Amino acid sequence: MGKATIQGKLVAVVLGVVFVFLGLSAFMLIKLNTATAELGDLYNKDFRQSVLVNQIDGLSTRIDINILRMLAIGTPETIAEWRRVNTERFVKAEGVLKQMTNEADPTQAPMVKKLRESFNRMRAGMEHQVDRIVAGQMKEASEVNRLEVKDNADTVYTTLEELAKAQQLSAVTRFEAQQTSANLTRNVTIIAIFVVGLFSVFGAIMLGRTILQPIKVAAAVADKFAEGNLGR
Repeated sequence: MGKATIQGKLVAVVLGVVFVFLGLSAFMLIKLNTATAELGDLYNKDFRQSVLVNQIDGLSTRIDINILRMLAIGTPETIAEWRRVNTERFVKAEGVLKQMTNEADPTQAPMVKKLRESFNRMRAGMEHQVDRIVAGQMKEASEVNRLEVKDNADTVYTTLEELAKAQQLSAVTRFEAQQTSANLTRNVTIIAIFVVGLFSVFGAIMLGRTILQPIKVAAAVADKFAEGNLGR
């Protein structure tokens, strides 16, 4: 009966340690997978937003260059071609702005809204300017640029710069937060392993005492047999 009790205690301690380590391993795997997935999502989101900002910047610059070409060296044929290309770029830019609006971080949503509104005003001014160029009214076209395009274009490029800086700051902040979370998980794991190890050592000591005590009693009885002192 005593032997069975000792074996039961030994099995219970071993199983307890195994289950604790299995639980700790599962916890670590879950936390690691979660942290990796979150970091990947953050990277993809920040990367997409950065690409979208660069696309708007590039499209706006190329549209502006085509209008300058119309003013400087345009012929009816080239003006018509550059106008067609600009229309395609305006449509593409509108799609990019819509995507930016849908995916914008809440802290950056006001800037994206400001960008979209100023871009639409700039587009209207540029299209009006091109109408004057097509009509051969170069002086009027320059006046439209001054009154309807310039300030809105400045706002577009300024807002793009602000968005780029905000995205960079946001990416750094999120990365640091993710690092803090990873460090916390690592520290908790180290502490948990230490505690499990401590309890394992304590359990082993207690189990050892439990096993040694009956052995000592049996040894004492054997000594009495050998000495013939069974009655004592």
